[in-house]
Amino acid sequence: MSDQYYLFINGEQQGPFTHPQVMAKIDAGEMKATDLAWKEGDADWTPLSDYTDFSQGAMTRVEKTPEIDLGSIKLAQPMTRLIAVVIDLVLFSIVMLPLALAGGGNDAEALKIPVLLSLFLFLALVGVQVWQLSSRSQTLGKRFLKIHIADKEGKRADLGRTLVLRQIIPNIIFSIPILGLIFFLVDAAFIFRENRRCIHDLIAGTIVLEGEPTAFDSSQKI
Repeated sequence: MSDQYYLFINGEQQGPFTHPQVMAKIDAGEMKATDLAWKEGDADWTPLSDYTDFSQGAMTRVEKTPEIDLGSIKLAQPMTRLIAVVIDLVLFSIVMLPLALAGGGNDAEALKIPVLLSLFLFLALVGVQVWQLSSRSQTLGKRFLKIHIADKEGKRADLGRTLVLRQIIPNIIFSIPILGLIFFLVDAAFIFRENRRCIHDLIAGTIVLEGEPTAFDSSQKI
């Protein structure tokens, strides 16, 4: 009798399955190389990729990241993306003007109003940018230039991708001395590749497309 395999799927033990049944799950994308399996005689649960019964080719099909179909979507131009970033930076510079115009000095009372005004404007701008990213997958700069952030399938990216993975984490890296500068230069250079995905796009699993986002519902596939 052929081997019977038990599979650990979504936190539950399932099976037994025959070899063809497991192969069918692999081909259907229901299993990946790191998923655990067990058959009689095994000392412990083992990743599927460790079994010689399952071809490397089948596992590769599961693990392969889908390529972006450049023929079905229109990627934003590098210069357009750069100008959008500049617009966003200029907006944040403007909200700091009250503090800059107040100058340095040691008069704490005189600086109180400029500091509070700049802080209020800064928080307001951050709120607007987060709202734009959440509702439209765009910053103000991107909205002005009619480009937007999408996931690798071309669907509108959610806030976790657009804010946390694409903004906060890269900016933390940017702030690290020396490493931050290297990361910034390499990140910028990546935009000139065919798929125009910077490192922060790779981290977030995003692309930047021309045009306005077409779907504003929150049920996008992650």
